[in-house]
Amino acid sequence: MRVASAGSGWAVPVCAGILVFLLGAHPEDDRVPRLMVQAQSAARHGLHGESLEDLEAMLAFDPALAALHLPAAELALRAGQPERALTHLDAADHLLPADDLRSCKRMEAMLQAGDWTSAETLWSTSQGVCQGDAALIHHWVEDLWDRNAYLEASGFLDALQASTASTDVTSLDLRRAALADVVFRPERAASSLRRALAALSGPDPLLAALAELDQPSQGTTMAPYYASVGGALANAEEWGLAREALQRALAEEPNLAVARAYLGMAIQRMGEPGWGQILAALLTDPSSSAVWTIVGDYRLERGDATESLHAYQQAARLDSNNAAAAAGMGAALATMGRIDEAIEAYTHATELAPSDPRFWMLLSRLSLRLDFDVHSVGLPAARNAVAQEPENPSAWAALGYAHVLAGEPRLGLRLILTSIDIGASDPETYYHLGLAYLALGDHPGAEAALEAAVELDPQGPIGEIARRTLEALRP
Repeated sequence: MRVASAGSGWAVPVCAGILVFLLGAHPEDDRVPRLMVQAQSAARHGLHGESLEDLEAMLAFDPALAALHLPAAELALRAGQPERALTHLDAADHLLPADDLRSCKRMEAMLQAGDWTSAETLWSTSQGVCQGDAALIHHWVEDLWDRNAYLEASGFLDALQASTASTDVTSLDLRRAALADVVFRPERAASSLRRALAALSGPDPLLAALAELDQPSQGTTMAPYYASVGGALANAEEWGLAREALQRALAEEPNLAVARAYLGMAIQRMGEPGWGQILAALLTDPSSSAVWTIVGDYRLERGDATESLHAYQQAARLDSNNAAAAAGMGAALATMGRIDEAIEAYTHATELAPSDPRFWMLLSRLSLRLDFDVHSVGLPAARNAVAQEPENPSAWAALGYAHVLAGEPRLGLRLILTSIDIGASDPETYYHLGLAYLALGDHPGAEAALEAAVELDPQGPIGEIARRTLEALRP
């Protein structure tokens, strides 16, 4: 769940709280000012939990500082502790004059806690009071997007752009608005895509691919457009949006084999059986290289590397320029332990589609996972992945780990920390961060990173290897 960014909105109620305190007689007049300085310093450095502890200590010292419940609630939200925020909001409701805007923070806390029903009920009775609250709207968008309620999320994004300062609208907001428009409001897609691409600090392969699609003329069928949109979204693993677009394509033209195959894969990736759709696509057009590639993907995910390899080979025979089929062969061959052939297949995929970061990432990951020719394969592949998609935290993490394996842990550490700064939160990244600290002889840093990896993957393979590495570090 998204946590609101740091700000200074709590400064006014904090100052009011100080005045309440200073107007009274207290035996230890220096304690609250000292805690206040600590709280302000911690908040400025993004240490919201520590700042919250200081405010709560002030409240425990003198309950007359009731105004501090408001900044305490805001800090609790920033620290990702919604239950604690609700406790302070409840106290504020009892001790302070009525304020409709407190309901906005209450909704934000409910959404952060996953209490969708209560937040929805409160929103319906808020009478538009919170329409301009950017932090709250971001939470609504995040929740709706996670639930695949893209059209509803798009409505909130429209409201955000219309009613708040431009600085509150992030590049992610514009990206999501563009993706929703491509599927649900294609007449707005071109302008939305241009706006989103202009806001990004680097290239975005998915948005660029969608921007190149021809808009259908008025009165013609939309099926080819939706099929192309669905395929691009599926290749970018935006499965929920892909399903929406592909269903629209097939509603107009049920015999579009590639669209049906992609729909089957989208359904499968979203936790429902999709083989029926994929098989129907294959029977409709057995000469489609794209359909055979999706058959290979399905077989590989089901653990049948041999059958998946046969499907990818058939796809390559039908279209020798099919980069996805070449990458699929790489994945199947790697599963079968045929590493040299897998590296060759992945390399061929990058040659067929040199501007597609997916294939550079696959090549890099295989090299790094096996510590196989890191200098000549893994490191250059990771560099290309970052160059093609500089906002992808996984690419930065791969590049950082490549430098660690290549004997440059200090540079590797900086790059892995960059990946975390731009959004990496997976256990493997933290495990590799721990290895970077270990290579530099920083055992406290390594322990903290490895503990994070265990926490993120307590029952999984990364968590287990991180746990074993921690045990080896400790006497």
